[in-house]
Amino acid sequence: SASEGQSNDNSYNVDVSSDGRFIAFDSWSTNLVSNDINNHRDVFLLDQQTGLIELVSSTSNGELAMGGGSHAPKLSHDGSKIVYISDASNLDPIRDNNLMYDVFLKDRASGETRLLNLNDTGTGTFSSTNFSLNLDISRDGLTIVYAGYRGQNTVTEIGKRLTGMTLDNTT
Repeated sequence: SASEGQSNDNSYNVDVSSDGRFIAFDSWSTNLVSNDINNHRDVFLLDQQTGLIELVSSTSNGELAMGGGSHAPKLSHDGSKIVYISDASNLDPIRDNNLMYDVFLKDRASGETRLLNLNDTGTGTFSSTNFSLNLDISRDGLTIVYAGYRGQNTVTEIGKRLTGMTLDNTT
């Protein structure tokens, strides 16, 4: 942690890269990185080779997610992309206007945080009561699968939105 000691709160929802180098998790801890002052659960990535922990749930400009928590990270096989859910209000303040959990993708190479559950016009998020923790990312990081409550199950391919694809409509 940033304080060179143990974390000061619980961690959850662990995912590991294929080679075991990267571990993504969410945590209430406030001492894993400096200036973690949002009082919400955040998503982190531990590089086991270097021992460094980085904040994943941040804006494309590196600002801490504010106004809500971030949960349920899933890694691409090499740890370069991380998908997670968040109800933070500043990760995409222009298009994220539903005040609910949304699905985000962090690209570690570019630093970009990308809102995925956009409506058909790309101007806002589609209506949902919430997103479940059931999300995943393909090995190559190009396909993300997530399921909303009320049967709004969706597959998103980076660069191409596939609408109306049902994975499991039992909710």
